[in-house]
Amino acid sequence: MPRKPTPPDPTVAAARVALKQYLQTSKVRQEDLAARCGCSQSVVSKFLGGQVKSITATIERLLNLAGINQNIGIESPSAAADNRHVLDSALAKVWDGTSAHAQLLADIIVAVGPVLSRRTAPPKGEES
Repeated sequence: MPRKPTPPDPTVAAARVALKQYLQTSKVRQEDLAARCGCSQSVVSKFLGGQVKSITATIERLLNLAGINQNIGIESPSAAADNRHVLDSALAKVWDGTSAHAQLLADIIVAVGPVLSRRTAPPKGEES
């Protein structure tokens, strides 16, 4: 007897839509997000294409890097603004304003991305 197709998990479908939206609006390439996550671009592509049917640990890292909460979608604007303020403050302390320096800082951030994504617990005193 043929197997009935399993209906898609609404949480996975919502995460897929939110990640597609993030990539389109932020102009982040699949390759760049994958590099930050420490996975291959094909993992991102397979998830976006519906070939990955569940939220694996790698997919969870991708979603976290994109600021997507699997339960509610993209983080609230106030949470994103709080995070952006922290990044802007750090950037203001080190960036000299040139394009070359901007590229160097971007390369450094991308290089440390896989290390950050493997972090399992927040430091003491920091909420997750």
